[in-house]
Amino acid sequence: GFYFSSFYLILITNKIEYEGEMRKMYKRWTAAAFALLFFCSAGCSGAPAVSEPACSRIPISGSHGSSDSTTATTSALTESSASLSSENGSSPSASSTSRPDTSSEISASSDTSAQPEPIVWKESSDFIMPKMFSDNCVLQQKSTVKVWGEYKKDGPLTLVLGDQEFHATCTNGKFVFSISTPAGALKSYDMVIHDGTLKKTIRKVAIGEVFLCGGQSNMVFFGVELSTKPPEATDGGNPFIRFTNTVPIPKQAETPQANLQGTWYAMANATFDGMSAFANYFSRTMFAQLNVPIGVVTCAMSDSSLAAWLTPTDAAKLKNENTSLSAPYYQHTPGQLYNTILYSFLDYKFKAAVWYQGESSTPETYAQNLQTFITTWRKYLSDASLPFVIVQLPGYDTTSNWPVLRQGQKAACNALANCAYSVNIDLGEKGNIHPQDKKPAAERAAYAMLNLVYGKNMPCPAVFRNASKNNGTITVEFQNAKGLKLKNNTGVGFEISTDGRNWTPVDPAKVSVSGSTVRISGAAGAAHIRYAWASWPEVSLFNGDGLPAEPFCAALA
Repeated sequence: GFYFSSFYLILITNKIEYEGEMRKMYKRWTAAAFALLFFCSAGCSGAPAVSEPACSRIPISGSHGSSDSTTATTSALTESSASLSSENGSSPSASSTSRPDTSSEISASSDTSAQPEPIVWKESSDFIMPKMFSDNCVLQQKSTVKVWGEYKKDGPLTLVLGDQEFHATCTNGKFVFSISTPAGALKSYDMVIHDGTLKKTIRKVAIGEVFLCGGQSNMVFFGVELSTKPPEATDGGNPFIRFTNTVPIPKQAETPQANLQGTWYAMANATFDGMSAFANYFSRTMFAQLNVPIGVVTCAMSDSSLAAWLTPTDAAKLKNENTSLSAPYYQHTPGQLYNTILYSFLDYKFKAAVWYQGESSTPETYAQNLQTFITTWRKYLSDASLPFVIVQLPGYDTTSNWPVLRQGQKAACNALANCAYSVNIDLGEKGNIHPQDKKPAAERAAYAMLNLVYGKNMPCPAVFRNASKNNGTITVEFQNAKGLKLKNNTGVGFEISTDGRNWTPVDPAKVSVSGSTVRISGAAGAAHIRYAWASWPEVSLFNGDGLPAEPFCAALA
C-alpha cells in the first residue's frame, strides 16, 4: 500500500501523459496492493479455516465478566468488561483449566462468506440451581467452594467464572463443582454452567466474605419495623453488600427440605425495609474495614429455641431446653428449623457465624447447651473451627433469669476455641424485647468478629478479671479497661453479699476508679460482689472506647 501510494503520487506530480497505459498500470498496482494486504492479514490471524475454541464464545455480558464501580455507596451496578484471575480448582471428576480471554466471536477467514456461524449456548431452564446460587450471590474468597445443582442430562459439564473453567460430571441428574476462589475484589461476574449446547447464567456474582447470621426475632427484625427511618434507609445502600432473608415455613417438616431458602438481594434503598436491620449494620461495619464484597445469610426465626435448629437426635443432647409445641412455625420443635431453614445452607461456604438468640431458651442450662449447639453447627457446616460471635443479650425488664443466661453466653465462648462475644448490657429497652436501635449491637458484633477473625484492634468491652478484698476494701480488676470511668461519676450497679444469696446495693459514693481497677470501700463483711446483675440493670462503668464493662458475679478472693 505504501509503495502504491508513493508511485501514484509521482505519477500525478510529473503529469504523465500516457493515461491509457497508466490506467492499466494503476489496475495492476491496485490488484497487487490488495493481494499484499490480504496476505498480511491472513498471516496475522492464523490459518483461515481455524476457529476459536468453543469456550471463548460464551454469550455473557461484556467479555467474560462485568466490573462494578468501586465506590462503596453507589446505588446501582455499573457493568463493564473485566476478567477474574482465579487459582486452579478441582472437582471429583476433573480439574480446572485456564480459559483464553478473547472478545471476538470467530477468527478471520479468507472467505467471509464461508465463515462458520458462532456457537451460541442457549439459556435453559433444564439447569436447576439452589436459591443460594441466584443472581447477586456472594462466594467465599480464597476458599474451595462447592457449586451444585441438577440437570436433565448426565454427562460432562463446565463452569466458567471469569477466565477460569472448572469441570464436573452430572450423574443421575445431579452435579457438584469444586472451585477455588481468589481474593475478593469490588467486581461482579457472570458465572456460567454449560454442556456445550445449553447453559445456565448466574449474574452479578461477587467474591468476598460470607457470614451466617442466625438467631431469633432480634436477628430477623426488618428495617421496615423501625419506627424512625435512619439515614441508612436512603443513602443508596451498597451494591457490594448482598443478603438473603429467611422464609418462614408454616407447617411441620419431619425430614430435611432442600432449597427453601437463599434468594440473594443487593443492599439498596429499595431493599432496606426487607433486610435484617442487625445484618444491615453488621455488614456495613465489616465492609468499611475489609473493603471486599460482604454476603450475609440470615438464618433466623422469631421465638426460636436451640432445639429447633438441631436434628432431633442432636437436640436430645440438650439439657432442659424449650421444646414446647408452637404452631404454625414449630420454632421450638426439635429438627423443625434445621429441616426448613438451615438445611438449605449446609454445603455453602461461610467465613464465620453470628448468633443472636437466648430469649426463648432456658437460662440455667444455656452455657452447656450453647456449647453443644456451636459444636454441632460446626459439624453440620463441615468446619470444625468455624468462628462464632455471640451477641450477649441487652437489657430488658423480664422475670426470666437473663443475668444467668448472659453469663452462660460468656461461659460457652470461653470454653470453645474461635469464639467471642459482644457486651450490650447498656443497650435495650425496658419494656420492649425488640429494641429499635439495632446499630450499636450490630457494630459491636462486627468489632468482635474483626478482632477474632482478622486480628484487628477494634474497640472491646471492659472484661472482668478478678475481685479480692483487703482490709474491708474490695478491688475489682478489668481487662480492656484503658480510660475506665464511671458514668456521671456515680458508681451504681454494684451489689455485695455475705452468702451469695442476699444482696445489698453498694453506696455509689464508696465506688472509685483508678486505672483499670474499681475500688469499693466499707465492705468488711462482704464475701461476694456482682455488677449489672439484673435483667434490666443500672449501668455506670465504661472504658475509654465508650463500651460498657461486662456484668459479672464473683466470690471475693
